[in-house]
Amino acid sequence: MAVTYYTYNPGGSIGPDIVSKGEWQQSGQRWYVCSVNGSDAASPRDLSRNRPLATFSQAYTNASAGDVVQFLGGHSEVITSKKTIAKGIYFVSEETGTARATFTANVEGADSMFFATAANVVFDNLYFPKSLSAANNARIEVRNIGTRFIRSDFECGSFDTVPSVFYTDATQQPDYGSVKDCSFISVATALTAQPSTGLGLFGHIDSFIVENTVFDGGNYGWSDAALKMNALSSAFEFNGVSLLRNSNINILATSTGRIYIKDKTGSSRIEWSA
Repeated sequence: MAVTYYTYNPGGSIGPDIVSKGEWQQSGQRWYVCSVNGSDAASPRDLSRNRPLATFSQAYTNASAGDVVQFLGGHSEVITSKKTIAKGIYFVSEETGTARATFTANVEGADSMFFATAANVVFDNLYFPKSLSAANNARIEVRNIGTRFIRSDFECGSFDTVPSVFYTDATQQPDYGSVKDCSFISVATALTAQPSTGLGLFGHIDSFIVENTVFDGGNYGWSDAALKMNALSSAFEFNGVSLLRNSNINILATSTGRIYIKDKTGSSRIEWSA
């Protein structure tokens, strides 16, 4: 069966290659999104960089599995209800630092901000400030294989009392996931306002990779391990991890894998125990 390929010049000047370099060929479409000047009105505000959509929700509705959703610099959304991601879409932002696409959780109760149930979802070069309200579930919950976080940064504050990113085998084993070139930073302003955990791996997860990623306890640290694995996992690779200012890793004793710590400050430690 023939596959239709599309050619895109992504048009960005700063950011990952996928949004800023040359000409790309891909089997899916590319959707542009910008809250500054976009609109979710009907066509032609769809596939043109000059006529972007305005919201994550509309881009997700329009996109199919295998598509790229490209956020323009300055895009910002406060997410107030759960967004289920049941299609394997590549979400990526232009720019760097706080000029990247920003998603702030303001979801109370048992819901996550993003609930990734499809395989092969990618979050690339996104910025997540601390949550604005208390929730009983992670900001991003992953329940399928191959979901990746790349070049994305998470601030963790007083309302982040559960893991900010949470891989769980509640419905399907989320094997072969990865977190690369990311950061999880506690921005607590008091010991009584510590966030819980940056990255949680809960359940039997195989072949998980954490690479060149920073866990930083800030001035007041975490209330739990910054990276926590609470069930048997096998063949994990934690390579080039930085544990800064009292950030710990906790791994179940029967799990198998390798860890290379690039930097460690304060009383940061690895707890590989039952």
